[in-house]
Amino acid sequence: MNEETIEKIKELKTQLIFLFVLLIALLLSVIITNDLIFVAKGKDYDGSINRSIKKKAVLSALLTLLVSGYFLYLAYKTYIQKRTKSNEIFLIIGILVLIAAILRYYNLTQPETIITGADDVVL
Repeated sequence: MNEETIEKIKELKTQLIFLFVLLIALLLSVIITNDLIFVAKGKDYDGSINRSIKKKAVLSALLTLLVSGYFLYLAYKTYIQKRTKSNEIFLIIGILVLIAAILRYYNLTQPETIITGADDVVL
């Protein structure tokens, strides 16, 4: 294999790692939603589940933020290599997704934020 092929394989393996991290964030969101069902049934007597939900939501948001940053890097790298209209749009989308991830993480880390439903944890 030549140098370019080896580099491409390394990049794809890195993408797999970040997609796995994103999968963990999604699984955390599913767990949070399940916990919210438990809370809705009135079974969170001491509030510990609500505290746990917020910690999981912050972790999920942080993982999503990291993945968003990496994929923005990839979009930028691709755009620099090939300045096409579709790569430009992909770069703009990457920027918007990263901004959304930053805002989501910021919102979840605020003390007054209360998680009441799946809409509060969806990526």
